[in-house]
Amino acid sequence: MNIRFRISPRAGRQIRAAVKWWIANRTAARTLLTDEIEAAYALIADMPFAGEAVPHSRIAGLRRVLLGRTRYQLYYTVSDDATVVEILSLWHTARGKPPRL
Repeated sequence: MNIRFRISPRAGRQIRAAVKWWIANRTAARTLLTDEIEAAYALIADMPFAGEAVPHSRIAGLRRVLLGRTRYQLYYTVSDDATVVEILSLWHTARGKPPRL
């Protein structure tokens, strides 16, 4: 199966900002966040429904994958035919509440 990824504008901004911050502030492991994001994409491409289901009042089928070492969560949805994954948010667990989606 060939999965196509779509990144929402909000998620794109969040990913760019997080990676920029990580590279500047985590000098001992500059590539860790990008490595974990790439691993999450690979997991989702292989098994789109691998992420934990997240109940949401407006977004059916919302899922998230925990990036374990960096403690970020990647929120996404999968199309009905499982060919398109839309990345909605990259959110750090330290924020305590879920992201606005």
